[in-house]
Amino acid sequence: MAHSFTFTEAGTKALKALSGVLGAGASKWINPMLLALEALQVLEISSKLADEVAKIKLSKPPKTKSHQIPSVLALSKKHYVGFRLLKCKGIRDIRFDLQDDIRTVSLPQVTLKCDSEVVLRNLVAYESAIATPGSAFELAGYIHLMSNLLQTPDDVAMLRVKEIIKGDLTDGEAVEIFNGIGKSAGNSKPKVECASREVVKQVKRMVEDWEKKRKRYVLKRVWKCVEKKVKNGVELMRKPVRIGMKCLLYLIMILLLVLEMMQAYRQIYEPNKGRGS
Repeated sequence: MAHSFTFTEAGTKALKALSGVLGAGASKWINPMLLALEALQVLEISSKLADEVAKIKLSKPPKTKSHQIPSVLALSKKHYVGFRLLKCKGIRDIRFDLQDDIRTVSLPQVTLKCDSEVVLRNLVAYESAIATPGSAFELAGYIHLMSNLLQTPDDVAMLRVKEIIKGDLTDGEAVEIFNGIGKSAGNSKPKVECASREVVKQVKRMVEDWEKKRKRYVLKRVWKCVEKKVKNGVELMRKPVRIGMKCLLYLIMILLLVLEMMQAYRQIYEPNKGRGS
């Protein structure tokens, strides 16, 4: 690949230098060749980059997905999801609203203190102990949702601004609490879906749809770019080809004219030579 790239690069430089020496008249013939070499360079570089990316992916060990949905910060910046405080309501009222491209996750307020981790772990264990086949595991579902949303201290800071999270613990400690308890809380698979797990499913579906649309958009832009390059190349080549066809036609006409003149000469002078002899 390196030798091929050097050849195309050297050919491009040589043609540009030749165009400068021969002047503007030669550019009509050199431009299509320059365009072809530059297109070949782009293809070769793209192929090389694709090979390198494939090697990097093969060398990296497969990552285990610990989070099903993006964090608060990622949802806010990348997917334009807002977060709203549910006043005087609890975890059963958690919801994800999607209306007219306005996405909002509504969460109740939680106050975190130094003993919050112990209290939450005990409550999750108690919920599991008294569970029946129709239990929804609402507290475990809430912690599972929060462990997905709170992946870094910056996520906690954003929810503090919205007054969804309060308390004396630092942002980092809040992340550790929910992620620590969330590993065990996320393993439960109740038959009845609670509001928190339903929000996780809805957000996950929204992110997947967004990724599909983004890929289609990127492919559409790439196709338009390629189509534009091809059209430009055709336009550049059309004029020289038209001129070449005209020159060829003129040459054929001149050749036919010369042949006609030779034939007329033979018809006029050869019989006279025979009579004179």
